[in-house]
Amino acid sequence: MIREAKYEDLEAISLLMHEVFELKMRAFYSIEAQNAFLNQISLSSLQESYKAKNIFYINENISAVLEFETYSHIAFLFSREENRGNAKALCEYAFTHKKSEALTVCAFENAINYYEKIGFKKVSNEIVLEGINFTIMERK
Repeated sequence: MIREAKYEDLEAISLLMHEVFELKMRAFYSIEAQNAFLNQISLSSLQESYKAKNIFYINENISAVLEFETYSHIAFLFSREENRGNAKALCEYAFTHKKSEALTVCAFENAINYYEKIGFKKVSNEIVLEGINFTIMERK
């Protein structure tokens, strides 16, 4: 079951994001980028995003989360359990509930193949912002 997250879910969402970052992402980032990224997924940052009307979708046991910065841009997609289809299910849910012709995401290098498998295509070269490397991808 996928549902829109409530404000009280944000602490569990932040913990999930931190756990996945530690397991799958930290090693690929400089210290500067690690600090910038950790700031973006802090509880206070997520609370501000929520108040700014970002939309969070979660699965039933909060083992996966998708954050929409706008109805056309995925800010974050995190899944604790690989190979269970949680991230893909959230993306498919987002695709069916989007309010635009295309969805975009800023994918870090190790996530590009995943996004390509679910229909995204690269629309930029690699970009570096606050030490964080990413490529803009889009699915129409």
